[in-house]
Amino acid sequence: PTQCEKPSCRLTCEKAAGCVRSYQLPPLSPSFTVNGEFTAEKAHWVTFSWGACGLQCGRSVRHRKVVCSTGEDSECQFTARPATEEPCEDYSLCNSWRAGEWGECSEICGGKGVRSRQVWCSNVDENECIGSRPASEEICVDRGPHCEECSVTFFGGPDFDGWNATIPPGHYNDTGLLKRGVQCEDVST
Repeated sequence: PTQCEKPSCRLTCEKAAGCVRSYQLPPLSPSFTVNGEFTAEKAHWVTFSWGACGLQCGRSVRHRKVVCSTGEDSECQFTARPATEEPCEDYSLCNSWRAGEWGECSEICGGKGVRSRQVWCSNVDENECIGSRPASEEICVDRGPHCEECSVTFFGGPDFDGWNATIPPGHYNDTGLLKRGVQCEDVST
């Protein structure tokens, strides 16, 4: 027989429906070359953790995120999509006291005042609430950032340093400022 040339072979891979692009080819003999390497994985649904129950005193629904591993939901449609919501029951806060955020202090910049908040029972009847009712008022001392600076007026005084005096940042009381010949005009700036 006559001598034949080595045959030219090509391997064509087509992505099957529902497959992610990644294929791993089996080892070839040393006389072959591989131009590209791929690994195969079937597309599948990825489920995340369930969220909290919608109510903390009764029956409700909780949710979770469900996505296709490829990022394209259409590539996972060969299998049923897992549920993204389900019924739930949570009674952890039934008959418990609830408290809102504290309001602002009634006094500003170091003065003792009172602040308040709303307090209620998660059940309509407060007599059925478990535990001690949280405080709805408390003593407070305002030390907010608005207490740190003020516009001043120089007017002279026993310890007056002159009209070009600078007063370094710090905590001063009215008496100390008055002795230096300074009066704080606006504590909110």
